Amino acid sequence: MYKYVSWEWRKEARLVRFWGSLCALAVMGGLFTYGYVNLRHKEALLAIVGMGASDGFFVPVLAVSVSATILLPFFVTIVSGDAISGERQWGTWPLLLSQGVSPWRLYGAKWIVGLTYAGLATLTLVLSSALGGFLVMGWHATALPSGIMASAWDQVRLLALMTAYVSVGQMAVASLAITVSAFFRNTLSTVLVVMGVLLVMVMIGEFPVFSTVQRFLLTDYFSQAQAVLSAPPNWLAMERGILVFFLYGMCSWMTMGWFEPFRD
Repeated sequence: MYKYVSWEWRKEARLVRFWGSLCALAVMGGLFTYGYVNLRHKEALLAIVGMGASDGFFVPVLAVSVSATILLPFFVTIVSGDAISGERQWGTWPLLLSQGVSPWRLYGAKWIVGLTYAGLATLTLVLSSALGGFLVMGWHATALPSGIMASAWDQVRLLALMTAYVSVGQMAVASLAITVSAFFRNTLSTVLVVMGVLLVMVMIGEFPVFSTVQRFLLTDYFSQAQAVLSAPPNWLAMERGILVFFLYGMCSWMTMGWFEPFRD
């Protein structure tokens, strides 16, 4: 499996979309810094970050809170959604299989690469926005939204936990995108289907009739990045969220095993 994973990584690293998406996320981190500086006294923002609005720690918090349901999944889907449908679109998938390569090994390698990219994309956004916040407003002890004072070291630990939590959530999105790509022969179709599903999952909670459906699908956990920001950390919320993300990943593999898209 290591051979296939390293093969997929080398192939991915040669693509413009891989580096372009990471650069775009780094730029977005800077834009979030600019927006935060100009909006930090607005009531809507204070409702998210509490009274510590002048601390750079809250820039990545805002960036992740806003991006976790649409922006980050978009970049993750652009890269991961091309995993198999892109191979079919360009005619390289049959060529790989004709060389005796197991389609399930290829899928597993692409799945690992997709999950790794999801974590890398999240880390890029967090680090770029954290750097911008630090350079513009500094990093010092401040009050969390819960009202508890957190030292600079507490903030670093909370930011690491939030990054890990959101990364696992984006890995679930990558798993979904790679699974969908196995059933399509066009990358654009894969991206449209995955993003359409994600938008519906996010929006159904806004309608009272469908709020029960959203609770059943457990999609609320994808947007609870800031819910883990407490001192001490809200371990229960994180454990539940990670369990939900794990279930989504398992459902992706179960879907592949049930429908067997590689039979062609």
